[in-house]
Amino acid sequence: MPTQSKAERILQPTREAMTHLRSNLLANALDLWNLEHEPNNFELFVSRDQDRITGHVSKFHAPEASYVAMASTNPQGVGALLDLMPRKCVLIIGPGLYDSIKDNIPSHVVYPNDIMVVTKGNETITNPELAVRLSVGDASEYLRFGTSFSVPQVPMEWAQERLAKDIVFGVFSDDSLASVASVAARLPEMAVIMGVETLQEFRGRGLATAVCSAATREALKSSESCELFVRSDNSAAIRVYEKLGYRKVGEELWIDIGTGLAP
Repeated sequence: MPTQSKAERILQPTREAMTHLRSNLLANALDLWNLEHEPNNFELFVSRDQDRITGHVSKFHAPEASYVAMASTNPQGVGALLDLMPRKCVLIIGPGLYDSIKDNIPSHVVYPNDIMVVTKGNETITNPELAVRLSVGDASEYLRFGTSFSVPQVPMEWAQERLAKDIVFGVFSDDSLASVASVAARLPEMAVIMGVETLQEFRGRGLATAVCSAATREALKSSESCELFVRSDNSAAIRVYEKLGYRKVGEELWIDIGTGLAP
C-alpha cells in the first residue's frame, strides 16, 4: 500500500534536498541559493511518497508579498503542498502543474513568463560602464525608485538588507536612479538576475541594456550561465535580453493570488 504523501520543512541544506532541487536547476536555482543564504526570509518544504521526495514548495517572504514556488511529480502530493500556500501570494509554477491545481486555489490572474539563459562565452556586453554597483548608502534612492512602480513601500531595513546581500547595479540620471538590475543568486552552475526595471521616462535610451550588461558580466564571473525571467508579452524587454545573448529555454507561470502584483 502506498505511503500517504506528506510535507515537511527542510531547515538546512541536506544532501537529499539539494539533490532534489538540482534535478531541475533551471527552475530551482533561486531556491538553492535562498536555502543557504536567506534563513530569515525563506522556507522550504518537501513532499514525500514512500520516503522519496516527489515535490516541494518554497516561500520567500518579502514586505510586499510572499513569493511561492511549487513543483511536484506526484499528483497525489499536490494537496499537501497547497495546504502550505498563503491565502495571498505570488505563486510560480511550471505550466504542466496548472491544470492539477487551478480549481484548488483562490481567484487568481495568470501571467506566462519566458525563462531566458545565456552561457559564459555567448554574452554580448554593451555599455556596462554606465552602471554602478549600489551600496547600502543608496538605500533611500533605491526605495524611492521602487515606489515609482506602484509597489508598496518597504521598510528601509529591507532595502539595506537587499543592497548588502544582492549585487544590485543602477544607472543614474543626475542623482536619481533611472534603471536597476540585481544578481540575486550566484551558484557555480547558474546565476539569477532579477528586479530589472527602468523608469518610463528613461526607456528607449539603452539604460536597460547597460544595467543588464553590468549584471550579466558580474554574474558570469563566477557562474557558467545566467538566467532571468521576463513576461512573455514584454517584447521590448525580450529584445534587450536577446541582444545580450539570452535565449528562451523554458516557460513558467507567474500567478497573482490576491496581491495585485504583476511581473
